[in-house]
Amino acid sequence: MCKLNLIIDMGTATTVIVDRKKGIVLSQPSIVAVLHRDGKPKALAVGDEALALRKKKPKDVMFVYPIVGGMVANREAASLMIKGFLTLITQKMLIRPQFDVMQIVSCGLHTTDRRAYEEVYYKLGIKSVTLIEAPIAAASHVVGGAEFVVIFGAGVTDIAIVGESGIMAGCSIDIAASKMDDAIISYVYNKYNAAITRARAADLRAKRG
Repeated sequence: MCKLNLIIDMGTATTVIVDRKKGIVLSQPSIVAVLHRDGKPKALAVGDEALALRKKKPKDVMFVYPIVGGMVANREAASLMIKGFLTLITQKMLIRPQFDVMQIVSCGLHTTDRRAYEEVYYKLGIKSVTLIEAPIAAASHVVGGAEFVVIFGAGVTDIAIVGESGIMAGCSIDIAASKMDDAIISYVYNKYNAAITRARAADLRAKRG
């Protein structure tokens, strides 16, 4: 049976899936359009398609960002989203593969929060799941020393010192891109009495470095 070895970064704003043989195979917004039928949630669209659907303002459809601040805020929606993304990357395959997943997580997560990521995959029947802290995934191969790693995400920022044996010291803080965008939106409104979109705020943040 075919097996896909994947590295998945299910982030607050974006989900990236890497095939360890092919490289990046998906990078889309972490959003799922959910419709409840007969008491059961059904995913109508995920990622880019969900964003496009949201513009049409369909009735009775909820648009959910399952990951908030580097944690799984909605396990049901997260499973639906991942299922949709996995379908996208395997839709041309004749036989559904088995998945071996390495999920990137923030280094400051508690045990219960780490378990929530695993359960997203268990719900889909994926049992081979390994969690790896983001600073370790981002660090280069450290030999005989240490590396200072800062990962600035949309919902959480990871800061760590990574050595040969793993993370020597590290933490996660909730001051990240989304909060900066909120601050920019608030500043522009209070100072200039002008409303700007989150996309415009993100653009201003990027230009200011």
